[in-house]
Amino acid sequence: MFFLISGAPGAGKTSCLKRLRQALPNISWHDHDEIGVPPDADLVWRQRTLERWVQEALKRQDRGRSMGLTSNAPFGELLATPSFPRLSGARGIVIDVADQERVRRLRSRGAAGLACQDTLCWAAWHRMHGIDPTWEPSVIRRGAWSGMRWDRVEGLTNADARWDVTVLPTTGQPFAWVAVQLSAWVGGMPLG
Repeated sequence: MFFLISGAPGAGKTSCLKRLRQALPNISWHDHDEIGVPPDADLVWRQRTLERWVQEALKRQDRGRSMGLTSNAPFGELLATPSFPRLSGARGIVIDVADQERVRRLRSRGAAGLACQDTLCWAAWHRMHGIDPTWEPSVIRRGAWSGMRWDRVEGLTNADARWDVTVLPTTGQPFAWVAVQLSAWVGGMPLG
């Protein structure tokens, strides 16, 4: 199984990673950017790197292990990666936080350059995409990596079994609470 924890910068994805590794050591947990981010990272880089992570997940799958990834990449991009059909399964969750909390977090960690309107728009798009896979697809398709298989997501609705995405609002919650919710989500338990 491939678990994608996504959301815009400042949502708390990376902050929960250590707790997830401790709580769920049987899953191989990674952060999308741990392989290094080039100064010119863009949409194509993100999509190609996501494909690389899917290939890593397939290696673990061959050994009977699941993999989890924290990433800015949305679930629709995961479905469109070339190697996606070889995964035994995939689930996605969007971690979301109020704009003012997101900006505060980004500024406090020295990423003030990300505390901008573009990031807030990306967060809003993530929320909508998590609920409705047909929402403004041009955001991730215009200028996309040519290897992506968008035919897999054409006409996909949130009623489709392949669209296994949850949106988790986390505003005002400590990262420990978020990690507990994520662990419950991985285990198929209800959130709240």
